[in-house]
Amino acid sequence: MTRQPPSKAGRMGWSRPARDLVYDIGMHHGEDTAYYLAKGYRVVAFEAHPELVRKCRERFADAISSGGLTIVEGAIAGRTSGPVTFYVDSNSLWGSIDPSWVRKKRVMRSQQQISVAAVDLAACMQRYGVPHYMKIDIEGADRLCLEALRGTSALPDYISMEAEIFDFAALTADLGLLEELGYRRFTLVRQGERPPVSTQTLSGEPLAHRFPSDSSGPFGEDLRAAWRSRRAAQRRYRRVFRHRKIGQRLIQSKLLLRVTHPIWNRSPRFRKLFVGYYDTHARRW
Repeated sequence: MTRQPPSKAGRMGWSRPARDLVYDIGMHHGEDTAYYLAKGYRVVAFEAHPELVRKCRERFADAISSGGLTIVEGAIAGRTSGPVTFYVDSNSLWGSIDPSWVRKKRVMRSQQQISVAAVDLAACMQRYGVPHYMKIDIEGADRLCLEALRGTSALPDYISMEAEIFDFAALTADLGLLEELGYRRFTLVRQGERPPVSTQTLSGEPLAHRFPSDSSGPFGEDLRAAWRSRRAAQRRYRRVFRHRKIGQRLIQSKLLLRVTHPIWNRSPRFRKLFVGYYDTHARRW
């Protein structure tokens, strides 16, 4: 059984989110939307890349026509009301509205600048409802979604966002903002680790689901994870940062890499100690 949130929250006017609603912010090819629909959720999905939107409208035509899926086309861009510049990369995972993110990550090899509509997340929550779960994965702009939740009358029970694993101060600030919003328990999920789940739909039917490589994977109680305090999560992330620094030294040092090369190549578990990306999942209780 899925644990229920407390009946009251510590902010004025807080009310329960819709138990059958999920927001997929950063829809991409619909890898996660397919899982949410299979679970029986209504989905509001956000995507800025016009070509990805077109493909998803074709892929999920039945869900759209039945009212199970709504696609919001455009980029969540804070308080900006007009069109915004979206940087499209040859790798569709790396689209972003943030030029500083583009420069910092140095991933935009073949980029194109296009103009897309700005999306007001708070207004969408008023229009479509507050979701039970909000997945956030929009490169360089995840924090804008958290900022949009400030002052809202209701919040999702669960939320996830990509962790900033290159800047510990920024990661700490994200955890602090989640706690400020009212999220009390956290868990770290390594990206790429997406084992199949045996779960159930909202109607109680059994569901076995396999996740494609670029999905965010399960959420909430489907994670079967240990939930920790914000401080405990921050300590775990500090260890992740230490391991990443060691990994960078191994890669940069030819002598060290020569010594560890056999283990590095033959042991995925060894490599995982030093590389990889994470998602932060948070819940309100």
